[in-house]
Amino acid sequence: MLPHTKFEDCGAAPGGWSQVISRRVSHSDHRIVAIDLLPMRAVPGVHFIQGDFLEDPVKQNVVDALDGRKVGLMLSDMAPAFTGHHSTDAARTMNLCEDVLAFSDQFLSYGGNLVMKFFMGGEEAELKKALKARFAKVLVEKPDASRKQSSEQYFVCLSREEK
Repeated sequence: MLPHTKFEDCGAAPGGWSQVISRRVSHSDHRIVAIDLLPMRAVPGVHFIQGDFLEDPVKQNVVDALDGRKVGLMLSDMAPAFTGHHSTDAARTMNLCEDVLAFSDQFLSYGGNLVMKFFMGGEEAELKKALKARFAKVLVEKPDASRKQSSEQYFVCLSREEK
């Protein structure tokens, strides 16, 4: 059902996205790597790394788990610890998104997809421009499950293009 052989779920705890992907792929042909600061219960077929994605040694653990292969799908549900100051929180979320994008530049396969959470705050237009330069299609989605007053949204980036 999913054409790529590797998946990465950043900000994975409690593990909902990893569970969905795990149910949709054959574990003999695919590898799912999930990472989060918080612990996560074991999910069949998922290699979980507990740590801060922004730290180089933790990123190296992810790279090691990928075993030299590119990722076909990257999901980022990461959010910073919130301060309660909207512009600060939105800027910190953009920093996470930019870090995920930089990682995808190295490890997302051509034709691969990227989904990442962000919070509206004024800087998302610049990030969207950077995404459009890399992907055939970039959508902005707000899940039905998200509270109406929440500024949480997702960039859904389809089919990474060759540079």
